[in-house]
Amino acid sequence: MKKIISILLVLCLTIALFSACQNGETPSSSAPGGESGGEPQPEVTLAPAAEESKPEESQPENSDTVRVLIDLKFAREVWVEGTTTRNSDYTIRKAMQQAGWEGDFAFEYLPHEGEERTNALQRMRIEIMAGKGSDLFILASAGMLYGPEPLFRYPEQMMDRSTFLPLDSYIENASYMEWDKLIPQVMEAGRNEEGQQILPLCYSMPVTLIEADKASHEHSPETTFQDLAESGDLVLKLAAASNRVMPSEQSGGMKYYRSSQWRLESVFPRLADYDTEELAFTQDELMDVIHTQLELGALWDSPDRPAAFQEQLMAEMSETGDSMDPYYEGIGNPSHSSSEEDRAYTMIPLYNTRGGCTAAVTCYAAINRNTKHPEEAFLLLDYLMSKECMQTSFYEPVFTFGLPVHRELLQPEEKIPGIGGMRYDMNQENYEELQSLLGSVTGSRFRDVLDVQLEEMMADVSSKHFLDTHDDPQWDDMREYYEDSIEDMVDERYRLMKMMLAES
Repeated sequence: MKKIISILLVLCLTIALFSACQNGETPSSSAPGGESGGEPQPEVTLAPAAEESKPEESQPENSDTVRVLIDLKFAREVWVEGTTTRNSDYTIRKAMQQAGWEGDFAFEYLPHEGEERTNALQRMRIEIMAGKGSDLFILASAGMLYGPEPLFRYPEQMMDRSTFLPLDSYIENASYMEWDKLIPQVMEAGRNEEGQQILPLCYSMPVTLIEADKASHEHSPETTFQDLAESGDLVLKLAAASNRVMPSEQSGGMKYYRSSQWRLESVFPRLADYDTEELAFTQDELMDVIHTQLELGALWDSPDRPAAFQEQLMAEMSETGDSMDPYYEGIGNPSHSSSEEDRAYTMIPLYNTRGGCTAAVTCYAAINRNTKHPEEAFLLLDYLMSKECMQTSFYEPVFTFGLPVHRELLQPEEKIPGIGGMRYDMNQENYEELQSLLGSVTGSRFRDVLDVQLEEMMADVSSKHFLDTHDDPQWDDMREYYEDSIEDMVDERYRLMKMMLAES
């Protein structure tokens, strides 16, 4: 049925284009909102650096312009409107010229929100189904843009639907990337039976951080979530717990609650079987994990616990010293612990139910299988994956979402860029701790729209649990928003996720 629907969509697009030609029009001649244009068509905006390029539909078939679609937080500011000191476009063009390519790039980006984004996503998906679309995609995974729907809801599923170009033969002849220095467990997420199709650009996972002189932990690919939860060690129990929900700022008379991210979905090594379109965990298994995490969350009030905090691994972790949450004890930030500083941390990952921990791909790149410029698109992708490029301002928006996939980065003096001109590395102790943690990674997957559903559900469940266990009248105005039981919340969201998969 899905294949039939896809064929019908492509057929409708073809008929529409044919009708336009029969009327003496060309698709590119209808200006948005013009006499023959009907409703304004959402434009995929081009970077000023590529302002001489025109939208794809007005380019000749033999155009040398490679269309690069970027959908990242801050991408427009950093990659599209780069200043003279942070001009990523200049960096890329210079590298390509040195490689002997005289073509051009057209950097494009999707609108960030609202109806404009919805329309642009629909247009781009139809283009791809019709054998067109951008040549190279550089995209944030679901949930990383804080609201907007991603172009590809299930990247793993799109690999099996022949959306992306297989890259093994290109990687073998790469000029810039050092494939053997990229983290293999993370890169595996972009591989299927046809070979490597997607290249992860960064990854993350939830960890609990404790100063090294207060606790130690031996990372193991055999350790499970259940081992943490049932341990007699308070520190390990905290690593399995939900992050305590706390009231935060009051806005317009409404109190909001802070709930941890990724503390639920990361417990499951896989969320779905995208071939059978079935969830990879039962509703009972989901309820068991939720109850366990909520019960362990009470340990944050224990007077015996050490100073600790939970975070996702990323270049710019929370500045915990300024946090209002009482369990954020101001113990610092490992990515701010440069080689000149002595502070070291124990990093305890949130292990999954099968053993080891799962890395989440938070940003990735892939080449459209329909591209007419595979070599040129890969040349740019090749450079993107190089250590040199990962240390330029080109990667500022990428490392908003996680840590680099190149193993050598983040060690002392091997800094990576952050938003606002910040540069991050680790001291030797923390870098070695991170490498040890990576040894416990037993798999990786792309964050997709199911992660977002679980994250939103856990926020509601945590808020409900907080209200049920606190009788303070100051929270009475919130109780009407959480009248359903936790079991009903989980049941509703589980059924929604099953429906989403069935419609994929």
